[in-house]
Amino acid sequence: MTYQVRLWRELYAHYRGGGLILGNGTSRAFDARFSYESLYEAAREQGHLDEEVRSVFEALETQDFEQVLRDLGTSARVINALGGEATRLNDAYAIVRDALISTVRHVHPNHAQVADQLPAAAAFMRNFRTVASLNYDVLVYWAMLRGNSTSGARHLFKDAFHAGGFDVNWQRFREPLNGEDVTLVCYPHGHLAMIRDQHTVCRKLRGDGATPLLESIAQNWEMGVSPVFVSEGTTAMKLSTIACNTYLSVVQKQILPDLPVHAAVDGAAAARRTVVFLGWRVQEQDVHILQALGEPVDSLAVGVNPRDERLAHEQRRLEALIRQHCEVRSPFDWFDYQSPGCWIVEE
Repeated sequence: MTYQVRLWRELYAHYRGGGLILGNGTSRAFDARFSYESLYEAAREQGHLDEEVRSVFEALETQDFEQVLRDLGTSARVINALGGEATRLNDAYAIVRDALISTVRHVHPNHAQVADQLPAAAAFMRNFRTVASLNYDVLVYWAMLRGNSTSGARHLFKDAFHAGGFDVNWQRFREPLNGEDVTLVCYPHGHLAMIRDQHTVCRKLRGDGATPLLESIAQNWEMGVSPVFVSEGTTAMKLSTIACNTYLSVVQKQILPDLPVHAAVDGAAAARRTVVFLGWRVQEQDVHILQALGEPVDSLAVGVNPRDERLAHEQRRLEALIRQHCEVRSPFDWFDYQSPGCWIVEE
């Protein structure tokens, strides 16, 4: 089967006002060091992976942290079921998980290095009613702040955090204050600037003129305060972590089901439910995101690389996996993620 790949601007009008899910590819567009291969090399060079754990990556012939986490978790459960002792597997799992978090922080570009690209990212996200970022970095957060500082009263990004704390009454953040359009931004898997308090409610770190955000994050780490990261290797394990955190639970059970719904039109909710996947490969460990979308989606668009020799195979894989866990009423729309006007690609 041959799938047509279109330019983003050909689909823009149909999907404007719906939902957007951003995956790791959108972070790599800013900085190639966010690829799993680069993260692995950085983790190795920084000494986050000991020789025994590196041998696990080599045995599995991968540099994908989530695959290794998934396989270690599965192996531990099998050994436990057989009455064995999985201590070494559990220790290796913790090392890989912590290495991923530490390495993302280590390779993260500073604000000045990405400042020129943030306006384009904000302009792209402004087209959607809801944006869900699956990435651990703070690039989307920075783009959101940049958009709010430049768009005046015409458009605002909100994330349901107020005075650093998450407001469970998140619906009120959809309401405009002065007639502006609103985009709600959420982070289903957390990110570097989110930390837990003693009540499992997320707080969001904020930089200021004296202490930039990345430095504030580093200071909290030095004090033993870890960020909210959902980096487990399977959907079941991710859901277990999500269930233990108020913010993550609200995103999973309330905001994601509302994500594809179009913005209100003339005071009433539009009937269409559309969603765009950009930079997201959609693996088996991600199906909880698909399942959370809830009611049937009317239209779904997926960003792909038409220059990829294995494109047709990848499209078939994506369509089969997505349709297995999410009802989509129409044929998929495929678009070139490097086409003009898409993410940080200039028109």
